[in-house]
Amino acid sequence: MKIQYSYCDGQTINIEVEDSLGEIIIHLERDEYNTNRRETRRHESYSNDNDKMDTLVDPSADVETDVIRTADYDRLCQAIQALQPQQQELIRQVYFENRKIADIAREQGVTESAVRDRLRKIHIRLKKLLE
Repeated sequence: MKIQYSYCDGQTINIEVEDSLGEIIIHLERDEYNTNRRETRRHESYSNDNDKMDTLVDPSADVETDVIRTADYDRLCQAIQALQPQQQELIRQVYFENRKIADIAREQGVTESAVRDRLRKIHIRLKKLLE
C-alpha cells in the first residue's frame, strides 16, 4: 500500500508500506482529523480580525451607576441591621411587603399616626446611620 507523507516544508512523497501498517496510519490520520475538527468547530476566534466585542458589551449598561446603586444598597442594609428588631420589622412590612399603614396599625392595636411617627423616627435614625 502506498501512503502519502508530507514534510513540514510542504514537500510530499509517496511511501510503500505493508497493508496492515498503512491501514493503521490511515486510521490514525482520520482520528487526528476528526479530533481537530471536533475541537475547532465549537470555537470562534476573538482576534482583531474577528472582533465580536460589540456582541459582548451592552451599550446601554451604566456600570458606574450600577456599582454606586449596589454600594448604596449595601450601606442601607447595614443601617437597617443596626435598628431595633421592632423597627426592622416595621421597615420590612411597609417597604418590602408593601403593607398599608392602616393595616399595620389595626394589627398592632395603635393609631395610624403612631405607626407614622415610628416610621419618621426610623427615617431619622437611618439618615444618621447613613451619613
